Amino acid sequence: MSSLLLPERELIDCIKDQRELNIEEVMAFMSFNKKFILKIIENLKTKNILHFDSIQRIKLNQAEIEKVNTNKENLEEEVSDILRDLFRAYLLRKDFVMDFVMEGIWMSPFEEKLLQCKKAELTSLLSSMRKNRPKVGFSKKLIVYAGCDYSRLSRFSVDSLGS
Repeated sequence: MSSLLLPERELIDCIKDQRELNIEEVMAFMSFNKKFILKIIENLKTKNILHFDSIQRIKLNQAEIEKVNTNKENLEEEVSDILRDLFRAYLLRKDFVMDFVMEGIWMSPFEEKLLQCKKAELTSLLSSMRKNRPKVGFSKKLIVYAGCDYSRLSRFSVDSLGS
């Protein structure tokens, strides 16, 4: 099973959030024209990820999505593509990128605990917002944040070169 392209993942998320949609409803949530959306749908049908029911509503094959979502190579490729595109858009100052922050910061143990508290607040906020279903006028945002020990990441990066 191959990884998904970002527009394919967006379409799946849109349908997953609503359970089922027709093509006109998908077009209201996505920023692509009908011809492109139909091509995405065709690609996902060939991967057995979605199908149409008898009244032309698009439905997902959860078992196939689960296969894609649990394949580590697929996920690594998808995340790599997303982060690359996000960073490129940020560098090109595209107006749809709200912010991109990546800094190495020295922190005291107290500051680390403070950051953990703020991260918990953000996680809670995102969790409550996740309950929103797609609605006309809403836009889906991609939120990416991470934190790690810089030295350990550096070591991991070097060690990965030998693999």
